[in-house]
Amino acid sequence: TVKGEITGDEDVLVEGAVEGQVRISRDLRIAGSGSVRANVEANSVIVSGEVLGDCTAAVRVDIQATGRLTGNIRAPKIVIAEGAVFRGNSDMSPRQGEAKAAGAPVPPPVDRKVAQS
Repeated sequence: TVKGEITGDEDVLVEGAVEGQVRISRDLRIAGSGSVRANVEANSVIVSGEVLGDCTAAVRVDIQATGRLTGNIRAPKIVIAEGAVFRGNSDMSPRQGEAKAAGAPVPPPVDRKVAQS
């Protein structure tokens, strides 16, 4: 059991319990036996166990069939396998400036006019 803040730039595998905050620049994997009660920021988050807290990922959040996530997700890619449990809100919009930095075209504003009869 770890209570407090986990930070770093290596992949992290949680097979026990973590309470607090997790901020890593690499991948976070929560094993089937793992439990995380924390807000999480990582490159990618793969959930096979349980997460209670908000998840922010630069690349993706993947909730596998045995995974349970209660909290909000913010990531450009979200995968929720059949059998997985997710309760919260999801936001797949790119972070401020990422669409331009990645060279993705920004769509022009839509002018919607209502036709009158």
